[in-house]
Amino acid sequence: MSTTDPFTVVYNRLWDIIEGDYYLSSLIKIGSRIKLTGTAQNPLKSNTQDGDKPQLIIAPVGGPLTPHMSSSSVSVTKRYTFAVATGKLTVDSVLFPIQWGLFCVLMKATNNHLCLSFVKNADITEDIFEGADAELPDNDNTAGWSLGLTLSVQMVFNRDNNNVVYP
Repeated sequence: MSTTDPFTVVYNRLWDIIEGDYYLSSLIKIGSRIKLTGTAQNPLKSNTQDGDKPQLIIAPVGGPLTPHMSSSSVSVTKRYTFAVATGKLTVDSVLFPIQWGLFCVLMKATNNHLCLSFVKNADITEDIFEGADAELPDNDNTAGWSLGLTLSVQMVFNRDNNNVVYP
């Protein structure tokens, strides 16, 4: 297991799952998959064109990061949102196929806990649509739909003398 923190490990695994799915990866070009890890200081595109859509970004979601502790373990839940800007107003050409693809991939991934030993549970917790003028992630005023699916990931780690032990 990498020495990278578990939040980054989960984030990278989510991208691996998306990119490993032929159906979903065929709908979103490689250059339109915006990853917030790596060496780029600002991975968001500043001047997107119609050909850059649909775009997908996996973004961490804020909120309480309240640990739940027992005598031998600690669990924490981190949320990640899959945000899509479609660039099209028709729901059957991009929006619904991507929503269905994300749903299927995430359901499959959650059934096996993302194949990470420290992930105890993962659930889709929100499904958000926004209208034609509210594009994610770059608000470039291109007509189209945006979609947000939020995945809550519960991670459990052992405790040793009140220290969290990461595998």
